[in-house]
Amino acid sequence: MTLLIPRGRTYGTLIVTLETHRLIDVLPDRTVATVAAWLASHPDIDVISRDRAADYATAATLGAPQVIQVCDRWHLLRNLSEYMSTFLARMRAQIRKASQALAPLAEEDPREDQLQKEREAAECARETHRHERRARKTLREQTSEARQAHRRDQYRQVLELRDQGLSPYELAPRVGISARTVRQWLVDGIETRPRRRRPSPLDAYASYLRKRWAEGEQNGERLYEELQTRGYVGSMRALYRYLKGFRPPRTLQEKPEPSKRRRRQRKETAPPPGPCDECNAKQAVWLYVRSPDQLTTAEQGLSVGNGQ
Repeated sequence: MTLLIPRGRTYGTLIVTLETHRLIDVLPDRTVATVAAWLASHPDIDVISRDRAADYATAATLGAPQVIQVCDRWHLLRNLSEYMSTFLARMRAQIRKASQALAPLAEEDPREDQLQKEREAAECARETHRHERRARKTLREQTSEARQAHRRDQYRQVLELRDQGLSPYELAPRVGISARTVRQWLVDGIETRPRRRRPSPLDAYASYLRKRWAEGEQNGERLYEELQTRGYVGSMRALYRYLKGFRPPRTLQEKPEPSKRRRRQRKETAPPPGPCDECNAKQAVWLYVRSPDQLTTAEQGLSVGNGQ
């Protein structure tokens, strides 16, 4: 079962025999009632291959409870790549740190070793705290946080390599971004701009919510009960999302120190690049999901360096 017409139009449902790719029927919509009725009229069906639409899962359960529901190969790979991309983006700092172990060793300053241990301990504590908070996050929030963590780690790597004397053109390929982006980050830092917010039914209650918030009432459940007495018919979850805008924003802005005109002295202790310094999550996913004989020579070398 699959959708017939793109977003913005009326949806339909195609019923196809996957073994022969022969079209069986075309349903006028994708509602649970329509699909369930069609399945109930065809009791000889044993297996249903469907996409991730929740309506199809419900329709199959109601109209054909005897069938086995499976996911087609494309959606299996899609699910796998999405979860892997989120995981790799979130773990970029750890992957890059492990990557440095594969690079040629340089002389270490004892003081640097102590500082590195302190940084690792602090990062471990922060990661533990993040895991505790992440357990309460939705998948969309986890994906957003993973991308932000990926971006912050790239920015920290830019500052580290800059302090080691590398120019934007030298450090850009090691971080996996363009030299133009490197120069922009060194001047302005990094900043995440929120997307333009869509109008919300709660906008009509914005002044009341801000007044109650300023008075100290910041319990979402009690505010929801108060809004219901004023005619609000939306969900409590929508209210919680709306109240996020009332809290102080957390920014990724990290301003670097003002750049100096004089040319920086190149340090002899600048570490050589590790095989995973670039570590682009989307590119890494392709290394895992594609067949090894479809990879180029460079990609095969990178996948070996990544431990595939």
